[in-house]
Amino acid sequence: MFDLTLIERYVIDTVSKKQRSLESLKKVLCIKDSIASNIIKSLVEKNIIAIKDNKYYINNNLSKEQINLINDEDNLKVEYSHIIKSSIYNKKNFNLIKFQLEEKDKEIFQAMLKNIEMFIQNNKALSHDVKDDEIFYWGSINYKEAIDYYLT
Repeated sequence: MFDLTLIERYVIDTVSKKQRSLESLKKVLCIKDSIASNIIKSLVEKNIIAIKDNKYYINNNLSKEQINLINDEDNLKVEYSHIIKSSIYNKKNFNLIKFQLEEKDKEIFQAMLKNIEMFIQNNKALSHDVKDDEIFYWGSINYKEAIDYYLT
């Protein structure tokens, strides 16, 4: 497992959209220069990003195994939990509602979520800075499942 931080994934997403110089990356990332430099250096050392002609890019020579490690389920869970915690503690656009649905309403709800997914997929190709990307998340769990997980 690569144990990538949320900030490392942010840099990877930024570099994957467009090759950039160090100065351009620092500018577009909107984080302290020293943090940006350290994260970029770490990703180069991990061989995830590379540099050529003073431009950083995603290493195209990553093996399937390395890609699988980067996208490891545990790694992604850590990223998701950091995003959700950030949203909760910033109190920005986070709502949690407990409610019951009848089976027919569950089907309608799932269809509505599918429409949202299609909307997001259709708008993913916009080219802009990653820092402006919206992070949208949803999910549901019933109390029994939540309690069972909590107790394990």
